[in-house]
Amino acid sequence: MRVDYLVELTRAGLEQRSQEAALHIEATPTFSGLLDLQIGWENERAVGIEFNRRMNSYLAVTGKPRSGKTQFVKDLLVQIHSN
Repeated sequence: MRVDYLVELTRAGLEQRSQEAALHIEATPTFSGLLDLQIGWENERAVGIEFNRRMNSYLAVTGKPRSGKTQFVKDLLVQIHSN
């Protein structure tokens, strides 16, 4: 299989996607408040992390299979939605 062919398919797909996406852009209101999310417990005290400051906030969720990563992210999303 030729790599050039795959690159051209990818390029054409990205161009088509950006053309389609440009037609469906909707304005979304921004949230400028601070999000204080609980990420766990330590010595019976809630441990939290603040998001949405002026700096970028990144969070990596790692762990072994079936250790609760998906449930953790779902909980964070529920907290974000409720805030």
